[in-house]
Amino acid sequence: MSAANGKSWSRNPGGTGKRRSIFVKLVLIMLSISILTGAIFSGIFIDDKKEMMENHLIQENTRVAMTVAGSIEAGYAVHTLPLKTLHQINESADVLFWWIIEPDGRIYHASDPGMHGKKFKAQSIEEQTAVRDYEYEGKRIKLVIQPLDMGIGDAWALCIGISLKSVEMAVNKMIVTTLGFFSLIISLTCMLSFFLAKKITDPITQPADRTKAIADGDFDSRVEIKTGDELEMLGKTFNEMARQVKSSITQIREERDRSEFFKDLMGHDITNINQGISLYMELLLNSPDLPAEFKGYAKSASVQSMRIRELISNVRRLETIQKEELELKTLNVYPLFACAIDAVKTRYTEKEVEIRSESRDVIVRGNELLEQVFYNILDNAVKYSRHNPVVVEAAFREEMEYWRIEFKDNGPGVSDELKESIFKRFERGNRDKNVHGLGLGLTLVKQIVGECGGKVWVEDRVKGKHPEGSIFVLMLRKGD
Repeated sequence: MSAANGKSWSRNPGGTGKRRSIFVKLVLIMLSISILTGAIFSGIFIDDKKEMMENHLIQENTRVAMTVAGSIEAGYAVHTLPLKTLHQINESADVLFWWIIEPDGRIYHASDPGMHGKKFKAQSIEEQTAVRDYEYEGKRIKLVIQPLDMGIGDAWALCIGISLKSVEMAVNKMIVTTLGFFSLIISLTCMLSFFLAKKITDPITQPADRTKAIADGDFDSRVEIKTGDELEMLGKTFNEMARQVKSSITQIREERDRSEFFKDLMGHDITNINQGISLYMELLLNSPDLPAEFKGYAKSASVQSMRIRELISNVRRLETIQKEELELKTLNVYPLFACAIDAVKTRYTEKEVEIRSESRDVIVRGNELLEQVFYNILDNAVKYSRHNPVVVEAAFREEMEYWRIEFKDNGPGVSDELKESIFKRFERGNRDKNVHGLGLGLTLVKQIVGECGGKVWVEDRVKGKHPEGSIFVLMLRKGD
């Protein structure tokens, strides 16, 4: 129940942590975006530079291959090889080896004498210079294949193996430099993200913090948001809401004080006055000198005095239920039902009351206040019935985890539009204009049954024909 009716309530203790996490999450999101963006652009930049350096290295060595190929073709025509030119190729740090390959793939001559006569596993030699990926001693290299026109049929080829180590070293150095630059950018991004996140979240967290302050009782707490946008409008709306909350709380406190005054007045002064009235009515009724015509008036006044006493009692019970959690236990409610029957019959001695039921153990979760529930329902049935005798049939049966308890009466019934309102505080169905009910009995029933984890409602005794009587239904949870 809410704080307004006296029950305690608590705010979520994790609320502050959740509000702070908005700032943290925003910083992390901005950092993540910055890191991801930087990593993508850095990767693209490094890949482009790597590809550019590889292409430059290949172009440079392709020109060398073409120059050497021309020397080989000229030397072969005069039956000699330009060995000096070939050995100059080895002086390049990027060249791993060179081979002269015959049309059938056999290595005719090589920088490594051990390769003479071996077969080169490759596709047919093309008419133009080709560059292919090649694996040499477990490493990826580039192989430049330059065709040779020896003038003796099919083309020969000059193959030059180019190491990519210089490119890899340059790329590694570039990565180190980029990481250093990237770290600097990340540091600057951290500071910028912190500043921007704080600027963004402050107008959001201010209302949250002020809400907590208001919840703690500081109704003068206000927000100061000067952003010139929707957030500033939100701040102004929040301040207006806080002002209205303060006004409402002040009004509620004043109403509560007035309510406490009238409750004390009803609980003490009116009770004492009513006791005096009841005593004098009893004296009058027992007086042999009272004319018979006045005894009816005295009896009616005594009944009204009793109803005042019941009203005060019901108000007190409602207050107790709303302020405190009911202590529930497992108990047999049939004896409580039997006590309620006796109480109703004692009250309505002028009517013939017949309450039919089958005695049995009905074990539920609840407490002794359920006797008041039974009494109020039976009292309601007897009070509003126009029949004599008044007949109420009570039935008890089990339905899954509940006990279903039904009270069938032969009263005037409850119309469909009143089937819910009769359980609401200070609302009474207009059953009989000659009976002036005070409207708290069924409200008390709903409160007690609800606190016991049960349900209560009313149905037509004959479906669709409410004037033929009602069925009040209680659903009470079974006891262990």
